[in-house]
Amino acid sequence: MNIKKYLKPILNILIYIFLPYLITLILKKINYPHNNLFLNFYNLIPSLIIFIIIIIYNKDLFKNKLKDFKDNHSKYLSLMIKYYICGFILMMICSTILVFITKNIPKNEVNNREIIKLLPIYSIINVGILGPICEEITFRGSFKDLIKSKKIYLIMTTFIFGLMHVIFSFDLYNIFPYMALGFFLGLVYYETDNIWCSTFIHIFHNTFLCLFLI
Repeated sequence: MNIKKYLKPILNILIYIFLPYLITLILKKINYPHNNLFLNFYNLIPSLIIFIIIIIYNKDLFKNKLKDFKDNHSKYLSLMIKYYICGFILMMICSTILVFITKNIPKNEVNNREIIKLLPIYSIINVGILGPICEEITFRGSFKDLIKSKKIYLIMTTFIFGLMHVIFSFDLYNIFPYMALGFFLGLVYYETDNIWCSTFIHIFHNTFLCLFLI
């Protein structure tokens, strides 16, 4: 039994979810100038550290994948566009239904918008680029070799991806929009076996929303 294969998803999640809090606690003890420009870059430190650790720990996921993307970009792009449109539409439908039922915008969405407006540089780099790369590795890439069944893989990774976006804000009902997009991101990755495909979609989606809100 390859224990490393089973531990990798768990370790990735622990690194991505909990290590930033430990780094932030350490950084809070350091005195720094309280201005927005500095805060944009100061808040990036935990994200950059986590990004580097996850990339190094999961370097096998990227082996020859960029070359594969270049060689098959026309086939991959058509699939990526098709699935992203489906995921985005389903996500918007879920969000609209939830807002209609609850009469409120979810707390985590309100918090995200406030952070984006307050720290735009931090948000574009972290939410638009670093976050999507780490999340694709953590919630999809590290499960690929572990789960052989396509249905089980999509169900499990979709649920975990959605849950990790809402569990700390306690807006558990808001899991469905994230699951909607997450399902199609998982489908893209599973059918191409190339982590860059789902990652590029995720980066585009998050960066576009950040710029739109800014």
